[in-house]
Amino acid sequence: MKSKVRRVDVTLDYIDEIEREMDVDENDDNKSTTASGLDLESNPLSEHEIKKSPPTQKERNLPFFNSKRKVIVARSPNDIAPLCMKLTKSIKQSGPNSFPLVLGMDVEYATLELDIRGDLPAMLQLASPDPTGPVGLFWLDKLPNHGKSILHDGEAYKPLLSILASSDIEKVGVGLTSDVRHLLDWWGVSGAATYSPYFIANTVDISEVYSSDTRVADRSLQEMCESVLQLRLRKRKSISRNKKRSHWRAEVLTKQMKEYAANDAACAVEVYLSLCAEESDDSDDSGDDDENDHSSIDHSDADERDPSSYQ
Repeated sequence: MKSKVRRVDVTLDYIDEIEREMDVDENDDNKSTTASGLDLESNPLSEHEIKKSPPTQKERNLPFFNSKRKVIVARSPNDIAPLCMKLTKSIKQSGPNSFPLVLGMDVEYATLELDIRGDLPAMLQLASPDPTGPVGLFWLDKLPNHGKSILHDGEAYKPLLSILASSDIEKVGVGLTSDVRHLLDWWGVSGAATYSPYFIANTVDISEVYSSDTRVADRSLQEMCESVLQLRLRKRKSISRNKKRSHWRAEVLTKQMKEYAANDAACAVEVYLSLCAEESDDSDDSGDDDENDHSSIDHSDADERDPSSYQ
């Protein structure tokens, strides 16, 4: 059953037809809505998203997050190695100066109506910390067997697996613990929670690591972008207006879909680097205070003899 479902051809015409149907549904006054006017049947939001207050005027006035990174799509095994080479070259140039080697990481899931589940990884995004570096969109769905056999399909995937398994490269994101588990489940790793560090090492789930920071704890990436970077991340909820809960199995990625996927990984790494920079500044300030404390000590009674006289 599942194998048949996964091989349904998804065309742009089919997507447009679905979206037209959803537009009609949204105009149906008989559909159930929440107190805030959200249509839960055509727009299944999380409880957190339903409770979230509308953006304030200040938030509306924030400029949009706009990554200048070059978006590169890998949709065949032959695309993997060149893209991984660009990513590793980029992080080696930008990482050691101030921060650990780091990549922003995110996963998009297939949510096609005919799928039995909604947690099937269809896209893996890795973003360079360099603002002018690449963002790699590894289109799992277009790889042989929908990317499910990556761990067993030979040399072509080794560059990607090496990056993921490297303990020297931090992989940072929001909700990353769940993303890693879903990826490993998809790749057939039993006991994914136990063995995840072996396959995907040195992961940093920002909301967990910075749980004491009120700007980050229990917040979405969009909220972190606003509170930490003072930028707005484009995130629309309605399927009929865009492809957020998108058909990542379509034959063509639209410009909007590429930007959406790339921005999630790019924003995550920029939020993380901003938090790291704040920690570094706080540490420097603390060091300056210690130096000032030491400089105020009265050394007037200190022995002024040459240190060699103690020998």
